[in-house]
Amino acid sequence: MYLRNPRRLHFHLQINGQRRAYMAWIWDRYRLPRKFFAQWPPDDTRGLLGQDEQDVLVSWLAARYERTALPDELQRRLSSIRDRLKKSVKPLKEVSALFLECSDQEFSANEVYRLRVKLVMPKKYYDQPDRRQAVEQLKVRLTVALEQCSGITLEEEPELLSELEFSLHDARIWRRWTDFDYLSYQDHAAHQAPYPGER
Repeated sequence: MYLRNPRRLHFHLQINGQRRAYMAWIWDRYRLPRKFFAQWPPDDTRGLLGQDEQDVLVSWLAARYERTALPDELQRRLSSIRDRLKKSVKPLKEVSALFLECSDQEFSANEVYRLRVKLVMPKKYYDQPDRRQAVEQLKVRLTVALEQCSGITLEEEPELLSELEFSLHDARIWRRWTDFDYLSYQDHAAHQAPYPGER
């Protein structure tokens, strides 16, 4: 799957044994009464290629309804380094999500937001030392960008962990930093992008 745009998703379906590329656009949707689904069994001739693609599709759909609302003042401060943040996050292709811990209050101009950041990788990638080390090295750029943002202090160096280590308790406390979901979690060895016809 290829997440180049937060509102657009490229993915593959297996149809009659052939792999075909599709694009989903978040605004192109239609509601069907459940009774229609009861009439049709699952189609064995078509489907997603595997669990990984299914997980990304579900996450992409859920993210449309679960956008993280950061304080306006924090967003304003982050906007001053947004380009640097994007450049720092874009190479993190095997990071499935970024999470923030911060105050949800609107601070005055002379108050400092204190942030903590977690980067989460699928366990199968995290368990490969070379892939994990590559992300650790790229993580430094994200740290530098955040440290250069006026009015923001990093409480500690961003932490890298596997999805298996990120607990339900963590999910309740930490906010998913959804601003960059469409830039990360790409595996260029498995996915060619852009697809034909995509500009």
